[in-house]
Amino acid sequence: MSGPRLPAGLAERYTPLRIIGRGGMGVVLEATDLHLKRSVALKLILLNGPITDEVRAYFAREARSLAAISHPCVVRVLDGDVAGDTPYLAMELLEGASLYEIVHDELPSAATLCGWLDQLLDALTYVHERKMLHRDLKPSNILIEDSGRPVLIDFGLVSNAESTRLTATGV
Repeated sequence: MSGPRLPAGLAERYTPLRIIGRGGMGVVLEATDLHLKRSVALKLILLNGPITDEVRAYFAREARSLAAISHPCVVRVLDGDVAGDTPYLAMELLEGASLYEIVHDELPSAATLCGWLDQLLDALTYVHERKMLHRDLKPSNILIEDSGRPVLIDFGLVSNAESTRLTATGV
């Protein structure tokens, strides 16, 4: 199966298989990591215009920050950089449905929701203790794995909790 085309510099490392999500700033693909021979979720951040050295350094810091997070309820970042003019993150590929999809199909029991909430609060505490903020927390950015584990998946543009600078979609 042939998937979407990748920007220059990524095709040597990843083979795209299919689109698994879209957001305000990019697209997420299921892809094969050709070096490590495993499936990944490859997030391509689509910006308008060329990447400056400042933006390139920002995304490098962002990738390092996210890759340093190690919690069972936070998606693992495996790789990240800028290829051409496209920042990207390679993350573990998870199977499941978003909390948004789940609650719109059939509302889970209060006990199930409280169990998920407890695990997510633990994950957010972990992230905040590392002086980082999840900048896009909403039901569609919480994946409930097939095993029942909730996972924070899309941090938007991660922020150092001490920073006061805000970012909007497209910036």
